[in-house]
Amino acid sequence: LEYFPELHCLVYVMHKTASKYDIATNSWSTIRSGLAIPTYHNICVYNPVHRVLMLGGGNGSRTFYIVDSNLTFDQRTAPFDVGINGGLICADPVSGDYLMLNRDSLWAYDLTPDSWKGAARNPYYGDWFDGVIVPISTYGVIAIISTYTWPLLLYKHAEGTAVDRPVAGSIRLAPALKVSPNPFNPVTTIVL
Repeated sequence: LEYFPELHCLVYVMHKTASKYDIATNSWSTIRSGLAIPTYHNICVYNPVHRVLMLGGGNGSRTFYIVDSNLTFDQRTAPFDVGINGGLICADPVSGDYLMLNRDSLWAYDLTPDSWKGAARNPYYGDWFDGVIVPISTYGVIAIISTYTWPLLLYKHAEGTAVDRPVAGSIRLAPALKVSPNPFNPVTTIVL
């Protein structure tokens, strides 16, 4: 499940189908079905630099899609399994590369030439995917937090300033019960 700011909707992928939740109409609809991916353990990750989603993978699949705001699905292939069982993934807030923590290595995926390259090795014992990866755009880094063996790691993938594209306005999720400031974006409120 991922928020796609350009479409003002949430995107969800499962059972070989991508669906969107239209916040304005409070309704779900199918974006595309019959995707060439397994039925579950898929990923859906927004990239604020390129303004696209990476979705797909799951259960031993190397197939994923890059989806733009026109809902164009561009099928691609990774050199390893992609999905929640294959590793952790996020978009680098500076370069826009997708960063995939896969087993004992960090990989970078550059959308433009459609290329993967090794970026770093895990300095600690254990698989990367047993934890959380979070981009911190304020500092242009990603935080890697393990659930069992290593300390908090900060990784800077690219030099420069992070792209920060806040969404102006409000996001309405359901009939108004309570207005809550969005802790991640002060110009946006969440109406619950």
